[in-house]
Amino acid sequence: MKPNDDIKNELDEILRKLDEAEKEFTSKMKEFNLQETARNDQQTTD
Repeated sequence: MKPNDDIKNELDEILRKLDEAEKEFTSKMKEFNLQETARNDQQTTD
């Protein structure tokens, strides 16, 4: 059994990584949505 501090540190690290992944995902989704919007605008004008 690990001491509570070790467990807390591991949880903090996991949460930090999740937060980073969420930010990266959000950024990629915004980028994707911009590309989709541009593509849809292009199709509308064609």
